[in-house]
Amino acid sequence: MMKRVFKISLIVTVVSLLITLVLLPFGVRSMLDTANKWAEYTTYEVEYEQPAEGITQVNVKFTGREWMSCGVEQQSSGENITLSTSGLQLYDITTTSETDGTVLNLTVDFQVKPEFEQLASLARVSNMIQTNLKVPLGVAVSFDESSCQISSYVSQDDQHWVMNGFHDYAQEPLTWNSTIREALYQYAVGAYTRAEFDSAFDRAAADILADVNDTVRNSERAAASETTQWGYAEPMEPDYDNGESAYTEVIIDKGEEYGSKTLPENTAALVEAYLDAVQEYLAVSVDCWCAMNSNTIPALKTVDTSLDTLRSQRTAAQQKVTEARRALADAVDGCVYHEYIYSALQLG
Repeated sequence: MMKRVFKISLIVTVVSLLITLVLLPFGVRSMLDTANKWAEYTTYEVEYEQPAEGITQVNVKFTGREWMSCGVEQQSSGENITLSTSGLQLYDITTTSETDGTVLNLTVDFQVKPEFEQLASLARVSNMIQTNLKVPLGVAVSFDESSCQISSYVSQDDQHWVMNGFHDYAQEPLTWNSTIREALYQYAVGAYTRAEFDSAFDRAAADILADVNDTVRNSERAAASETTQWGYAEPMEPDYDNGESAYTEVIIDKGEEYGSKTLPENTAALVEAYLDAVQEYLAVSVDCWCAMNSNTIPALKTVDTSLDTLRSQRTAAQQKVTEARRALADAVDGCVYHEYIYSALQLG
């Protein structure tokens, strides 16, 4: 009986394998045909291009989509304004332009191709296509989000070129925070007002404070569980003849051994004070940086305040940063969790 069952199973397995081998080429061919069909719609296209002469700002509006990702590349040797798309081209794209003085208004409309009408809803909200805007250095870029939410990012190469040396000048570790560094760049080239810089810095600060609050709570929980723990210790002279236990249950104080005391309750407030001081210091440092380098780096904004005044403001702001950092260090040093606080602030 077992031999018969084994024989039937073997036959079924062999037949299934043969069917799979026969159909495999058709399955692979079908997959390749589908891939080739989609590849026809995956491409890079220049949607708009014109000389940038006389243009100081470009305002871009996207319609026909729920949200769009757009890279901005400011080129030191560029002379044209170019808007391009790359990715899965499921759309008929129409770009219209209008010049208002030195401002160029671009409207980019996306309409799903008729053959993809069944994917219209998905195409409106997906990220299957990206845009890239190239402008010469010194040309500001803004986006109209009345019809489409826009996620924009600046070319890292350009950002590095413009801000090269600023980290050494500022001597503030938080300049390496990606959100803050982006805000510094936008403020330095004049794309952000001071209020917009503050708003971007506040977003980064909120994330840092959230991490700090988590660390404070973790320190409290750890202190509660580690400071007093149960353990076992061997008596100095156990009396085995009288039936005395060789080991006695005792309470061991782990606090001093591991240094895991609770972070001060005002740790978050001290970090917030430090961040506020850094925010003011970095803003005035950018103004000083622009005043000193705008002649050699054309992309930097023009600052009307005199350099002597800016330097005086920067010195005062730097002193406040030093005081806030010292107050924080005095409060958290000695706690094993201070390293997590320093890590959140990128203090090493």
